[in-house]
Amino acid sequence: MSTVSSTDIKILILDDDQQVGQAIERMALTAGYEAHFTDTPHEFFERLDTWHPEFIVLDLIMPTMDGVEVIAELSNRACQAKVIISSGADQRVLEAALRSAQGHGLTIQGLLSKPFSRDDLGRLLQNATSDLSQIALDSERENRQLENSQIHMQDLAAAIKNSDIYVVVQPKIYCSDSSLAGFEALARWEHPTAGFVSPEHFVRLAEKHNLINELTWLVMNKSVEWLAELPQTVTEEPGLEGLTTRLRNISLSINISAKSLDHPTLFADFAAICVAKGVELHRIYLELTETHAMENPLASLDTLTRLRMKGFNLSIDDFGTGYSSMKQLVRLPFSEIKVDKSFVMSALESDESRNITQSIVELGNSLQLTTTAEGIEDDETLHFLKSNQCTLAQGYRISKPLPLANVSEWIISRARQYERKRLAELEALEIFGTPEEERFDRHTKMACQLFDVPYAAISLVGEHTLWFKSHSGFCLNGIDRKDSFCSHAITQRGAFIVPDTLQSVDFKDNAFVVGEPNMRFYAGYPLRGPHGNVVGTLCMVDTKPRTLSDKMIRRLQSLAHLVEHELSAGSSNNMDKLTGVLNFHGFDNTSQQALALANQLNLPTLKLSIRVSNLDAINQEQGYDVGNQALLKMANILQETLRRSDVVGRYTGATFHVLLFDNIDGHGLEVISRLKARLELHNAHSDAYALHCHIQVLHRPGEASSFSERELLSEKNRYLGMLC
Repeated sequence: MSTVSSTDIKILILDDDQQVGQAIERMALTAGYEAHFTDTPHEFFERLDTWHPEFIVLDLIMPTMDGVEVIAELSNRACQAKVIISSGADQRVLEAALRSAQGHGLTIQGLLSKPFSRDDLGRLLQNATSDLSQIALDSERENRQLENSQIHMQDLAAAIKNSDIYVVVQPKIYCSDSSLAGFEALARWEHPTAGFVSPEHFVRLAEKHNLINELTWLVMNKSVEWLAELPQTVTEEPGLEGLTTRLRNISLSINISAKSLDHPTLFADFAAICVAKGVELHRIYLELTETHAMENPLASLDTLTRLRMKGFNLSIDDFGTGYSSMKQLVRLPFSEIKVDKSFVMSALESDESRNITQSIVELGNSLQLTTTAEGIEDDETLHFLKSNQCTLAQGYRISKPLPLANVSEWIISRARQYERKRLAELEALEIFGTPEEERFDRHTKMACQLFDVPYAAISLVGEHTLWFKSHSGFCLNGIDRKDSFCSHAITQRGAFIVPDTLQSVDFKDNAFVVGEPNMRFYAGYPLRGPHGNVVGTLCMVDTKPRTLSDKMIRRLQSLAHLVEHELSAGSSNNMDKLTGVLNFHGFDNTSQQALALANQLNLPTLKLSIRVSNLDAINQEQGYDVGNQALLKMANILQETLRRSDVVGRYTGATFHVLLFDNIDGHGLEVISRLKARLELHNAHSDAYALHCHIQVLHRPGEASSFSERELLSEKNRYLGMLC
């Protein structure tokens, strides 16, 4: 197809404001286009008939014939020009006019709100050449579609019988970190004489002639066979360990017709095929459009409920385009809601589309459904969806539908990109290869206690090796990444659990299974850095086979989120530069997260406020340098006194806050007793300064307890108040 230059493009402008119309004309002429302005509808339509412009710039508000009337007349004349709607009216009026024009069958190039700049108009016109090429392509497709209308039922029946209908798949990613979530299977047909036949056409043909079940069965079989074989088509390379494991868990969406809901044996047979291929049913999403789902909601309720009971997930497609009531939506057992692409693609330009998209995502999240947006064509839209907590994204910005033979190459390329981002985030944390830190130890200690396992660790997965930032029970720093369980865990969205390593094809011969520490059970949860990329795991190991209940998995997730917060809190913004403990913000954030987890797990906690009561005197008598030394000494004494699972921070100038976990009755008294002894020891041997402290019990951050000394401590432990 030959390209079209700007000098070949004619732009007709209708505006009742001569200054505006002439300004648009000059802009277009300067850019090299042919342009003509008129302020009368009569001349406009004469020019339309004789000049045949490729583009029209149309003002909405005019005295003799308004823009909506012009739109209707353009439709009557079967106008093929692309229309730019221009007006100073409210944005909602512009968008309503746009929908009206589209409803009349016109092609809209864009909206131009007055006042506008040269750049605003330029952005709409700069792609004119490619747009005209697209017009020719659309015309070619329209001609082909006319040929498709001559395709008969016998052609489709033969194509299904001969397996000429083939499958392509379009990737779906998580909005949060752009990692792969799954694919949607799409049916395609190349007719031997008519060429490409649109799915809309042959699906309607199949529904009309009762071939839809045969067509759906063909797509189901080809799709699930491909999904089952997908992990074997990807050869893992250094840095991509665990990719095969990840591919065994991705989802596959398959579109179904409402007419198939009356044929339960179709889905029973499909379930059997999935089981035979080793594909868990929960990985399959059966998609039904909103309009079809709501045609007979009672019948849909019965059938869809049975499908969910079998184990399939269900998706309501093109949501927002139908007329379902909220009550009907809530009644039907969908697990995914897909925002129609017409809203997503215009979300950045249209307030209405943006608000609708946000509302649908919010609705889905409130109903605990997976929310998926279709039609993603740029990074800005993906960022918008991420900021609104949309779960999944799908569209040409991510990938066009792929032939099955090209999927493995796409997956590996995407995985390499993701690994580079992951390693960059790990490097930015500046903790890989550094000594273990006590602030992480409380989490591994808590993991051992909560899950009754002998070993727990916080691992950081580098390019070639693993590094344990904290461990309880064992330390294997520097082990090769390819031999580690954690390299598989970082590819997962949730917990990665190996109940019995000796029964696992992937791990039964692993060196750490057949040798020390003789691992028989592994559970790891991926840890994300501040920007959402996985940097390591919180993992647990046992020497005997184990299983984790759903409740225990939720506990593991909560503890992992606490570690993630600790990773973020480790930045200089959260640390007190003088003492090396958490500062005000760091302690508040960390303690709030820790208290939330403790409440969830029913763990008792105790929060103490410890003030160096003579700091002002030290500053006045010996100077601020000595006062700073006193604060640093106090921080060191607190860290030596507390358990590694406790939290300490410098809250204000002379005040430290401490959060104690579990076994509070005994541990609280023990901490206060040890703290008093260490202060007394310091004061007895320090010639520079003494440390005098006042202690107070706090229930919650910033709230003082009304406990008396006698209520908190026995008579022989009167340490509340002045410690020394």
